[in-house]
Amino acid sequence: KLVQRACDMARRYHNFSVISAYVGTGKTYALKHYAAKNDNTFLVETTPSANALNFLSKLAFQVTNLEKRTMDDSFNVNALKNTDSLIIVDEAEMAAPKVLHILRRIRDIANIGIVLAGTEQLNARLKPQHGQFDQIRSRTMFWPPVFAGITEDDAAALIQASFDEDV
Repeated sequence: KLVQRACDMARRYHNFSVISAYVGTGKTYALKHYAAKNDNTFLVETTPSANALNFLSKLAFQVTNLEKRTMDDSFNVNALKNTDSLIIVDEAEMAAPKVLHILRRIRDIANIGIVLAGTEQLNARLKPQHGQFDQIRSRTMFWPPVFAGITEDDAAALIQASFDEDV
């Protein structure tokens, strides 16, 4: 439910949502499920070695299904402009600082929502006031406390979603 709310709010209000939770709480599963069930939702998983060019190539492939190799040609941000699109970045705590700044510019130019999801380390990275991510923080409208575990209702929803996919 937390992931659903974060994604819906980011999409509706064209802002950032931040989801940070401990390892094993089902973030990635829920994000993948949301992306599969909602059109114009682009899920990109970051890695510790991904630089801005790698990230933009992954995003460009998601958005256009074409693989591009230069930052200038990665994709036309205007193709997303004023759509109901949503970019979800999983493992966002591993994203290079430049990637996070690029995401902010994409949000500003395209007027779309972005969800940053990761471990509790994501909060530590984004929250310091007067830090390098003030512009992201000022555009974040949904940022609940670090999620330590799932509720019984969340567990039931995950189980039900798994059965729904098998049918």
